[in-house]
Amino acid sequence: MNRPIKFRGRRLNDDSWVYGSLMVWPEYHCSIVESYTWDEHDRIHVDPKTVGQFTGLLDKNGKEIYEGDKIRFTGGGPYAHEVMRVFWHLPYLRFSMQPLYVTSNNIEKWGVEMGGDARSYEILGNIYENPELLEEK
Repeated sequence: MNRPIKFRGRRLNDDSWVYGSLMVWPEYHCSIVESYTWDEHDRIHVDPKTVGQFTGLLDKNGKEIYEGDKIRFTGGGPYAHEVMRVFWHLPYLRFSMQPLYVTSNNIEKWGVEMGGDARSYEILGNIYENPELLEEK
């Protein structure tokens, strides 16, 4: 898959989202640079806990899917219409999705590979702005 490498994070000063290149500084400071000048004034400090990478996939409405997004999987199979969490699946070096009923204790052991038809995904929100999506219904 050939995709742009970009990130998003929430600004520290107003909670709005910033998109661009990620810079990580000593003492755990994170910045997103929106332009390619890399000028110090272009660096926007973001909350490191909210940083997520673009998966390279778009949902059925053409919206970019990032780590931390909550999506409805509209494809077929055993997970049809499940609300899923998007995450980086380190053991397999891929982006995966995981039903909300799977606990965070085993997130590294369990995940469904993402890919294929963009019509199979619909973004519902994310874990930072919509924590209620984590709650069981």
